[in-house]
Amino acid sequence: MNSWLAVFTVLVFLALAPAAIAAQTGAQWQFSVTKYTPTRYYSGHCPGTQCLLEKGTIPAEKICVNNTEFRGDYYCNEGNWTTRTKLVASQLLKFVKMQTINIAWQTNYSIFCDSKEKVFVSLPSGFDNVYGDSFNSFCLLRYGNKFGFGTSLNGIGAEDAMAALNITVAAASCPILSSANPKQFSRCGTSNVFFNPSINSTIYLPEVTSISPEDIPLAAAVLSYIFSPYLLLRNFIMQTQFIEPSELVSPFTNTRLFNKLYLSKTPDSVFFAFYETNQYEYENEIPIEYEYLGINYTNLPSTIDVCTIFSKANTAITTDRCNSVSGNFVIGSKNGQTKNFWQDLTAKLRPT
Repeated sequence: MNSWLAVFTVLVFLALAPAAIAAQTGAQWQFSVTKYTPTRYYSGHCPGTQCLLEKGTIPAEKICVNNTEFRGDYYCNEGNWTTRTKLVASQLLKFVKMQTINIAWQTNYSIFCDSKEKVFVSLPSGFDNVYGDSFNSFCLLRYGNKFGFGTSLNGIGAEDAMAALNITVAAASCPILSSANPKQFSRCGTSNVFFNPSINSTIYLPEVTSISPEDIPLAAAVLSYIFSPYLLLRNFIMQTQFIEPSELVSPFTNTRLFNKLYLSKTPDSVFFAFYETNQYEYENEIPIEYEYLGINYTNLPSTIDVCTIFSKANTAITTDRCNSVSGNFVIGSKNGQTKNFWQDLTAKLRPT
């Protein structure tokens, strides 16, 4: 090929595929697209459904991990990072929404996902010293007048996890990952504990013996329990009336993790909220962290104004903003204090 023709061919390729590059994997070349690490701190390129991950070196080394692999709570889902916490929350929501025996639970439940310190009033003595890094976020589920929970695990299985929480599970009673075992939550013996070895996550539901398990990766219908109300907020923030802080539009529309969640349903109202952070841009080569809280409320009492509650509690933070229209609320900031009010705001708005 003539040299001028080769150059022309390369220029045409770059013009037609500006967001993709060719990456060599072994002896083959594959198209790679721009990917981000879990917190969007770094960007790079990975092919297909792989996800980009930074290793703990300075400067960070970036690697590609395969679809369905996880690191800590982060879970690679079709080329984008989410969390195992979101998968656990989705399974818990399917449990209450698909009830055929205790039908009242379908319209009377709540789920709150956050760190163990925010979810539980107290934990067994010495828990943090021995198991502090073994648990990710917890999701506390109220169904009727009962309470259960779910969590993803690091380096331990369901039996050890439940023992740490003073819940009895027979030794070797939980399912193991094998080609014959479906990638879903299965019951541990005759207990009220369920375990999914493919994502190393466990669920405890008192007086429950079956949870309508769902294969991992989860079906779109199950993921929609969280994603559908998020889309309402995403559409709201992209509308023209959302003006300030406009820089939050991009990070908000790239929400993926959903490891801090609150969902509640009563016969008269539905409440959905989440808190998340990600890196979106750099100022003087320093990454700027954006944090934001989204709330969608159906049948919000007229006496409640989320933005008023937030502004009264947050008068010293001038960089934080709150916008609201018809039950949709978005609160966000750059390097602000939104996270300090996440639990407080959601607690004030819980339906009764």
